[in-house]
Amino acid sequence: MSIQAEQAQSSDSASASTSTLAAPTYVLYSDRAVILGSLIGWPLGAGLLMTLNYLRLGDRSKAVACLALAALATGIEYSVIHTIPAIFRPPLAIAVAFSMGAVAAGLQGQAVASHVSHGGAKASLWSAAGVTLLCSAITLIILRGLGIAFW
Repeated sequence: MSIQAEQAQSSDSASASTSTLAAPTYVLYSDRAVILGSLIGWPLGAGLLMTLNYLRLGDRSKAVACLALAALATGIEYSVIHTIPAIFRPPLAIAVAFSMGAVAAGLQGQAVASHVSHGGAKASLWSAAGVTLLCSAITLIILRGLGIAFW
């Protein structure tokens, strides 16, 4: 066999082996899921979804920072939302939710797109709703236990 034929065969086998890489088996939450998570579970719920993404991507330090900042944002929103007139509460919650979605798109949008382009799946919005509903319930139980819940 000629050298050129061997080189062509080896390049064909190399490209075939790279194209047969397995798709990621984990799912990632999209920015839409983060928006939904913020509407259901405050910024903490949205931050939890982003934290799960960071953990699945193997970035533990960003996961910890994300969860801490989301907890802080939840405390701020919770404090503000109970000091403003009731008519302004829904628009504030919606603004915060879309802001969380924009943050998710900016910080994780490329990673999610790359994950999907390599055959990975996005987590369902139902999954996001369930995770953040549970997060919301736990948050309200804790706040109530601390005596600072307004319900």
